[in-house]
Amino acid sequence: MSKYSLKNIILGIGIGFILAAMVNINAGKQPMTVEEIKKEAEKHQLIVLTKDQVIKNQQNNQEKAPAVTPTATPDTEGEKVTIRIESGATSESVAGMLKAAGLIEDAVAFVERLKELDKTGALKAGEFTVRKGMNRDELINALTQS
Repeated sequence: MSKYSLKNIILGIGIGFILAAMVNINAGKQPMTVEEIKKEAEKHQLIVLTKDQVIKNQQNNQEKAPAVTPTATPDTEGEKVTIRIESGATSESVAGMLKAAGLIEDAVAFVERLKELDKTGALKAGEFTVRKGMNRDELINALTQS
């Protein structure tokens, strides 16, 4: 009878563990049912919404969104514009309003610059009088100072 070395025994046990793990991984690939997903979500205090519920929530949020239509009032020189930003307006809606008022050419670039300056949540609500021809940074400073 031959001698078994410790090295061969440990190698055999290691290979056995690897094969058992592979069998377990392949056998455990069964998709979760909707009920299992809901139960797991409840464990973590989460909710599961259907596609229709998500669409309905999005429509309700759009109805509740503040109106941010630009009010452009030129002064006697015709170079200044009065802008009104409602409370709760997003940086994207403000950028769209500024573009519609002819104060900026690219709404996406304006939002990106807000992100670069870390001022996406710093836009103030209220009425602002700004000059046409101001650059993005000047507009951002005017709209973020109280």
